[in-house]
Amino acid sequence: MNKHFFNAIPIATEHTDYFLKNDEVDYLRKLEYNLPENKNKVKVSQRENILNDTCMRDVKSFIIDKAEEYKKNILQIKNEIILTQSWATFNTQNTSHHPHMHPNTFISLVYYVKCKGEGGNIVFELEKTRLQEGFNFNYTIDKYNEYNSLTWTFKTKEGMIAIFPGWLRHSTTPFEGKERIIIGANFFITGTIGMKGNTDLINLKC
Repeated sequence: MNKHFFNAIPIATEHTDYFLKNDEVDYLRKLEYNLPENKNKVKVSQRENILNDTCMRDVKSFIIDKAEEYKKNILQIKNEIILTQSWATFNTQNTSHHPHMHPNTFISLVYYVKCKGEGGNIVFELEKTRLQEGFNFNYTIDKYNEYNSLTWTFKTKEGMIAIFPGWLRHSTTPFEGKERIIIGANFFITGTIGMKGNTDLINLKC
């Protein structure tokens, strides 16, 4: 029997061989970060456009290229996308990122700059599994898979990227290393969407 992932959530990951240079990493370390309410939570950069800085030009180009590759090869749509926000997060030992989504976002990308050590893995969450969307029963699971799981975890490492829809709730497991730095980026649809004669034609300008 062949298994097909019809109506699957388009999550993409890749372990790339792209790594930031020392001056780029130092730039991220020196950013001003918001202090979390809880000492066990991640620090998020105050700025939301860090990839616009000259020293991050090469990183920006890499991230945009990966988002375009995801749009073309995973989503397989022709619509234009544009970078709308970019930021950094900083974890120290025993800190994590709470469950959250990215409003006003088409797709989100996470690039792992530094994450040596156990933990700090990205976890995606659903309110209902695909199996529960029609009948919300509490099924007895024999083996967890893409259809019957409420959470799905990806182990992270330096150089990895993850791309996913902005509406998808996600979090991280507690980080057990000394330093974890990521770059986050949001993208939105721009340009003409819809078709003439279909009463859905709009033009978005970002």
